[in-house]
Parts: sequence; C-alpha cells; structure tokens
Amino acid sequence: MKIELWTDGSCTQGNAPKKSKKKYLKGSGGYGGIIRIIGDNKEIRFYGGKLRTTNNEMELVSIEKGLQIISVEFSTSVSLLIYTDSTWVYKCLTGIWNCTEREEIRTKINNEMNKFKKWDGRDSIFGLFEGKTVKSHSKVHYNDMADRLSNKGRLMVTESESDVQLSYEYFQV
Repeated sequence: MKIELWTDGSCTQGNAPKKSKKKYLKGSGGYGGIIRIIGDNKEIRFYGGKLRTTNNEMELVSIEKGLQIISVEFSTSVSLLIYTDSTWVYKCLTGIWNCTEREEIRTKINNEMNKFKKWDGRDSIFGLFEGKTVKSHSKVHYNDMADRLSNKGRLMVTESESDVQLSYEYFQV
C-alpha cells in the first residue's frame, strides 16, 4: 500500500532562533495534514492545536500526529512519502542540519517511524522513507489543504482550552 503524508504547521508568532537577539513570544499554533491512500480514492484529514508554541514545533507535531494515525489505521507494510513545506523540518530530520531544538518531538517521530518496516539502514526519518519539500503557498493542492487544516487547529485554541485534541476523519475522494 502506498501512502502520502502531507503536513503543515502554523503559529501566530515567529520563530526567532534561540541565539537571536530578537525577542519573540510563543503564540497559538496548529498542525494539520492529509494522509492519502494511493489507488484507494480515500484520504484522512487531521488537525489540532496548542497554546504557547512555535511554528517549527507545529511543523514537527504535524508529522508526528500523521505517523500516529498511520500506525493505528494501517499495517506496517506501507510505502510512505512525506511532504513538508518546511525546509527546517526536512533538514533537521534528514540530518543535513544538526538541530537540537525540539529533540523530544523528533524522538517521538523517530519512535513512530520504528513501527514501520525499514527500507534502508539510515537513522533519519526520511532515510527510512522518502521525503520531499514543497514550496509553501504555491498552489500545490494538498499542501494548501494541509495549511488550511493547520490554521483550523490553530483557530480552535483558546486560553481555556490550551491543547486541541487531534481530530481526524476519512473522506472518499
């Protein structure tokens, strides 16, 4: 079975690096994505959110949550292609950059990946499966849809409900 995972994250505040002299506040964030079951005309759309987070964290969480859904809904014998519009996420998870930020989330992602059959011996998430980056806001249908879902999750976050639980549902396409 072939599966595509399209992911995106959003946040009301920026992502100034820790060493930056710029001060920034964490804002409300959202994650979202689409799991496409190739050849089956079905997809799963998911989203959620969190208060006091960053865009980079939400980008990572979108991959983590997508992998959790895949591991629950499908057998481990899938061919997986992950799409992200975050160069930061792609380069951190492939090991191109040595990113120490968000180590806990990256560990969760790799733990989810370990549930799947390894395609080769490399340690990074995209070494195990194929990953691609796409340009954000470039009218790529599924990337734009993931963006809308992440914004939906972000808009559901309030001070009284700081974490919006993961929601997902199947769609016939």
